[in-house]
Amino acid sequence: MSTKSKAKKPSHEVFVVNGEGESAFWTKIGTVWSHDDAKGFNVELLALPWGTTDHPKTKSDS
Repeated sequence: MSTKSKAKKPSHEVFVVNGEGESAFWTKIGTVWSHDDAKGFNVELLALPWGTTDHPKTKSDS
């Protein structure tokens, strides 16, 4: 894990969202810090989202 040169608050939070609308369940999986020169971001993920909401076609769907 890298150490941050300055103790500053993250600029963004990263979430994975399951479901839609009022019943959606949001799980925080990371944080993002903007670079001091504003030309990029450092991303720290505690987990990787697994799965997809887009269902791939199977051979029988063709």
